[in-house]
Amino acid sequence: MSSKKNFEFQFSDKFFDGTKSSSINQIPEICKKYMKYENNHYELIWEEKMIKELMASACMSVDFSCKDYLHSVPMFYKALK
Repeated sequence: MSSKKNFEFQFSDKFFDGTKSSSINQIPEICKKYMKYENNHYELIWEEKMIKELMASACMSVDFSCKDYLHSVPMFYKALK
């Protein structure tokens, strides 16, 4: 029996989908400083500061790939061209 979760985003000064991730190698290092880490889980919260840093990094073609998917961000940049 599978349980479905409502992934509707909630907005304020930050938004989140209410989930937590224990897959720390699937979260880019650039994001971790903005996320709350508790009980071996990162809370998946996207703050405006983090989004701005990600966008600035992307504009400079910085590879901020996570450890589980090394070099995935440059592949994404290449696909956009």
